[in-house]
Amino acid sequence: MVDKENDHAPDLPAFGPSGNEIGDFTSHFAHEIRNPLNAMRMQLAVMREVLEQGNAEDIQTARDQIDGVEAEIERLQKLADTYLTYGRPPAPRSRPFDVVSLVRDMADFLTPEFEEDGIDIRVALSDAKAARVHADPEQFRQVLINLCENAKAAIECNGTVTLRVRSADSNRVEVQVEDTGPGIRRGELDLVFKPFYTTKSSGSGLGLAIAKRIVEAVGGSISVVSEEGSGACFSIRLPRVEDNPDAG
Repeated sequence: MVDKENDHAPDLPAFGPSGNEIGDFTSHFAHEIRNPLNAMRMQLAVMREVLEQGNAEDIQTARDQIDGVEAEIERLQKLADTYLTYGRPPAPRSRPFDVVSLVRDMADFLTPEFEEDGIDIRVALSDAKAARVHADPEQFRQVLINLCENAKAAIECNGTVTLRVRSADSNRVEVQVEDTGPGIRRGELDLVFKPFYTTKSSGSGLGLAIAKRIVEAVGGSISVVSEEGSGACFSIRLPRVEDNPDAG
């Protein structure tokens, strides 16, 4: 039986960590969770003693500690989800879709959040035509959201994130996420897509590695250009689908 959703799919690369990444993957995951788990164990021991004493002031202290433990559990849950996505990513459910509509909808969705930080998010189109690509629209939307959130974090406040859609060539459509942030240092440009590489104190270092894997799994490519002090521009190129009503 032929999977109609993947009639137009190119030959895809393996979609999972390579053998030589598994050891690093396990080591990083263990390191990320060991210290917070130990801290929570100590907090729970303190709360047990506080509750046994039972006075009102100590009970309020215990409540505050419970809030802290709950917040740390939520952070660890998100971290675990990120590692699972990288270690066992869902296979792409590729189909033709209009990337221009997706980009516009996503920009509308992010605008209120960005405006709160004084950041303008813009959509720039080389023409008004729809640009149909073959990819997993939900995974691609998440990739774009992550790139935009990274751009917002880099800018911090009072800047612009621009989303561009244009033809890369006759076979591919290019989507760019460009920011007016501080840019990426020259020595880091070759590292940003490497698993576990991050300059953030609370980052997993997997966001861009996951984005790269998602894009390449559908026959696309992702790259970045940047000069320190002049912002950064991430470019995604996806296989184009001819504007044919019978294609999807």
